[in-house]
Amino acid sequence: MEPPYIFISYSRNDETYVSKLIQALEDKGLTVWLDDRIDYGTTWPRVIEEHLEKCQVFILVMSSNSLNSHWVQCELNRALALKKPIFPVLLEGTRWLAVETIQCVDVSNQELPPDRFFQQVSDRLQVYAKLRDLLKVGDWKAADQETYEAMIQAVGKKIGDDFTLKELLNFPTMDLKTIDSLWMKYSNGRFGFSVQKQIYLECGAQLDGEYPEGEIWHRFCDRVGWSYSQDAALNFTSSAPSGHLPAKITTKYSPRTYQRGEN
Repeated sequence: MEPPYIFISYSRNDETYVSKLIQALEDKGLTVWLDDRIDYGTTWPRVIEEHLEKCQVFILVMSSNSLNSHWVQCELNRALALKKPIFPVLLEGTRWLAVETIQCVDVSNQELPPDRFFQQVSDRLQVYAKLRDLLKVGDWKAADQETYEAMIQAVGKKIGDDFTLKELLNFPTMDLKTIDSLWMKYSNGRFGFSVQKQIYLECGAQLDGEYPEGEIWHRFCDRVGWSYSQDAALNFTSSAPSGHLPAKITTKYSPRTYQRGEN
């Protein structure tokens, strides 16, 4: 699994400042991907899109140059659609309406952002590092809790908050894939959302955003070893049934929860 990295969207005309920013990020041990690192002969737009989708942080360098850049606007629109964590940096001009509600760092004096900016970027890059480490040593219970915490923060909420059904249905795709790939890797394919999805389909469910009650849900719970009538007595060991974990999200936000009108 490749290390988490930063995608920087900028105008070539601002390359002098961007080079200084990249150097500062890399000096702090952070990984940056730039489109000037594309191999010769590669299909340029496709590679940019692939790296944008896989990045954990999107830094936007705002200036009149980038405001008038077709590619910067395309990259920003894609980052917004993918719900990427966006860190706007104002190099010149005024803030853009598309990121008006996101905290912006003013570097119009050509200075580097303050230390807290680099710390926030670093924290976001490492959001799944703890989950990886817990799964690596087989601490399934702590990893289950960490999965909830990582996911609730990915939708912009605080630990202890609840999800809404809409937030779960529209959860950022790459974050979901990252979490699932970690569970799959360290459980040797026994645990993970994709395992649960396959079992769910085998039980007769459809991927239509609806949550069938009754026989399908009973069948699914039986397959993964969950209790339907009460809070599940979870098995946080490698001998748990396939698809048993992660469980905190799925058991809490089950068909029963939403049919009662909660969240």
